[in-house]
Amino acid sequence: MSAVLEDQFIRCFKFDHQEKNLCVGTRNGLRNIKFSNPLELRCQAKLYGVEVYLLELMPGTNVIAYVTDEERNRLCFCNFRGELYVHEPMYYARPIVRVKGSKERVMVVVEDTIFIYNNIENLKLINEISLSGIISETIVDLSEHPVNSYVAYPKFDKVGHFILDDSGAPSNNKNKIIQAHDSPLVAITFDPNGRTVASASEHGILIKVHRAFNGECVYEFKRGVTLNITITSLSFSKDAKFLCANDTTNNLKIYKLDYSASIVNTGSSWFRERFQSLAESILPENASKLLFDENPFARAKLPESSACKSMCTIYRDEKGISHLLVVNTDGLVYTYSMDAANGGQCELLKSFSIAANRYVENAADTWVMV
Repeated sequence: MSAVLEDQFIRCFKFDHQEKNLCVGTRNGLRNIKFSNPLELRCQAKLYGVEVYLLELMPGTNVIAYVTDEERNRLCFCNFRGELYVHEPMYYARPIVRVKGSKERVMVVVEDTIFIYNNIENLKLINEISLSGIISETIVDLSEHPVNSYVAYPKFDKVGHFILDDSGAPSNNKNKIIQAHDSPLVAITFDPNGRTVASASEHGILIKVHRAFNGECVYEFKRGVTLNITITSLSFSKDAKFLCANDTTNNLKIYKLDYSASIVNTGSSWFRERFQSLAESILPENASKLLFDENPFARAKLPESSACKSMCTIYRDEKGISHLLVVNTDGLVYTYSMDAANGGQCELLKSFSIAANRYVENAADTWVMV
């Protein structure tokens, strides 16, 4: 833990691509950081005195769902644009480990159950999934896409397998079991379109990407051959063309995805699956061939070596220039340049301190408190 963060230690964070926000939960409330310009971040504070344990920034809204350290079984809501009423707190029998929202769904995960609600406006329960084991936040995910409304979670009785649950499909087509890895899962994440799902396991060597609607593995990325290195998070870019992987060595690796036209799909998932099966019967055999890549497209290295948790996202500014943004639990935000055409080593441009509300490298630049 950084000394400056004794009372503001970063507990959790969430990037929102649509609204260009980074929401951060600390030991002393919430921070909402605008990164419309990656080199001129703006920070807004809220809920001083509340120790935030986890949070979710609901897509397309100003609503933040959060859980405090004091009451981990209570889900609370606030609006960053004012004291507007959102919803009464929701209580659960067990501690909450994950909250994820889309425009059409809200997922609340407790230790052994997944609750699916229709949307943030009325939070009507539409599905309850009982699990056969205790789940953690990194191995369960909800697609943010309003049509491709998948949920992914481990199949506890089969190591390295996970289940894709499609709430929009007929009951006989609802679940698919994906055999992804030979060791326990450590990360699962959907792309923003809900078309693919990426996963990693304890071995940390392979990252796999599967089609969500039929479970086919379309990519295998080799992180490296060194064991005892854990992938701490996976995240897609907004356009789903890049996949970022963080690991315990503070190395960030970015993989480029170049999907065939067959992955683009619309309509309900069960109809897409039948259409895909028909298409594959008339396409050449190599049309769906698995793509394997041993080298990352781009990479970056965090300047500090610590055991803190980090997460990254790729952002394209108004001029079309790509940047890599990284936030960690030491309270630092790093901005890197990224060559979206050629890849290579990403260059560190600037660092920001969330706790101090200032730039680290240039004391003349200050945060703007809204």
